[in-house]
Amino acid sequence: MKTQKENIMKRTILSVFSVLAILAGLSLCHKPETSEADALKRMVLDENGQIIFDRTIHDGPYQIGVEDVDAAALLTRLYVGDGFNGEEYTRTLSGNQGTVQVRLGVASIFYALDFNVDGIPSFTLFIKDARTMGDIGTGHSGTYHRCNTCGFVWRSASSTCPMSSTHAH
Repeated sequence: MKTQKENIMKRTILSVFSVLAILAGLSLCHKPETSEADALKRMVLDENGQIIFDRTIHDGPYQIGVEDVDAAALLTRLYVGDGFNGEEYTRTLSGNQGTVQVRLGVASIFYALDFNVDGIPSFTLFIKDARTMGDIGTGHSGTYHRCNTCGFVWRSASSTCPMSSTHAH
């Protein structure tokens, strides 16, 4: 049986690989073969259809930690597109597949994203300062680390970057 820490690490790694896959797909100059909702679904759900992010509290919003507001804006653009300029914004998916709304955060929360997309359970994602991830009490243990090479943020007792196979340290 997997421990809670292993599940968190798996979800974090799946999230990063999903973002990398989307970035690779955006660089190609052809019409996407999947719908916008399907692309978002691959970015936020695991193979069992579960949201890949940690909860802030039981049945509360989800959260992901980033280093600063620039990293938060970059991550937000991955979910809502290049129309996002750091202000409140709503992305409406083609074919009435749903919306992703960006709200400005407060305190350690840079942005709050409200996902209302076909095929994905409706949820809110807080993109927040990684140094404050424990403030709301997820119940997870470990310290947050940031890789000086790739910028990846993870929570673990280990300070070795889980993405180390993708770059040289």
